Amino acid sequence: MALLLEDLTTWQFDTESGLIAGKIIHQLETKGRLIGFRAVFIAATALANGCHTIVTNNQRDFRRIPGIKVISYR
Repeated sequence: MALLLEDLTTWQFDTESGLIAGKIIHQLETKGRLIGFRAVFIAATALANGCHTIVTNNQRDFRRIPGIKVISYR
């Protein structure tokens, strides 16, 4: 387990992530397509760090987020 964690990079939900999250929420709200805040925060943190692909089992929510490519692990 320790070897796995040595190579693991973690990202913080910071100011940039928060600004991106606000934009995502606004975009989805104007289309009437709101999703859970957890998905928004995850996507915003990824985008703030230059990542545009999410591997998830929650395709329905993440596919609604502009700029995010979704890969399912099912």
